[in-house]
Parts: sequence; structure tokens; C-alpha cells
Amino acid sequence: MVRFVSPDAGGNVRVSNQMFCIRWTRRILPVERVTKMTLLETTRDLMSFDQEYVICAVAPFAENSQAIVVPAPESGLVSEIESPGFKYFLEVSIAREVLDGWRSNLSIEPTLEEKCARLIKYANTDA
Repeated sequence: MVRFVSPDAGGNVRVSNQMFCIRWTRRILPVERVTKMTLLETTRDLMSFDQEYVICAVAPFAENSQAIVVPAPESGLVSEIESPGFKYFLEVSIAREVLDGWRSNLSIEPTLEEKCARLIKYANTDA
């Protein structure tokens, strides 16, 4: 059975006792479409997310920053997916490309923490 949650008048959606403002939608939002975790967990699970999704996180970005992974807005405007306290981090597809390109230049597989640090550096300097 799929569970759904409905946004209130302000667009706030209750997910796991947390409030997220999904400004780009006023429709019923499946719980499964809002994934919350830390940036380190997001890095670990990166390949499991739809490549059309976007990662937003609490700034300043760090391994333990809370993060949400949400569908990209139809308009393409990043400001439409930023929730209170959460800022655009990277698109899932871009995060994958960054890590793939970086790993291709290394002689050994980087640790999960090194991968997360690389994504944070990219998000802060190049995104």
C-alpha cells in the first residue's frame, strides 16, 4: 500500500514528524518521493535515486548535514525546491558525473567520506 501525505495551505508536508515546504507542488505528495537523510547517507545511496531528482541540504554543507532528495521541479527553477533551512546541493545526475569523473583519475577507490567531501567541495565551488 502506498501512503500519501497532503500539503497544508502553506505547502508544508509532514514526513516523519518533520515539516518540509514543497513550494512547487500543492498536490498530494507520496511519502516515498521525499527522502531525508544526511549528506553522507545521500552519497552512500546515490545510485539508488532517480537521476531526475535533486539533493537539497542544510548549509553549511558537511557530512552530517540533513539532506532531502526530491523530484526536480517541472519549471527547472531551483528556488522552487528549496525548503526552509534546505538549500540546493546538487542534482543526482550531476553528483554521479562528478564522482565518476573524479574516480577515473584515481588509482584506488575513495572512501565514502572522501566521496562526500568531493561532492561538498564541488557544490561549494563549482555548482
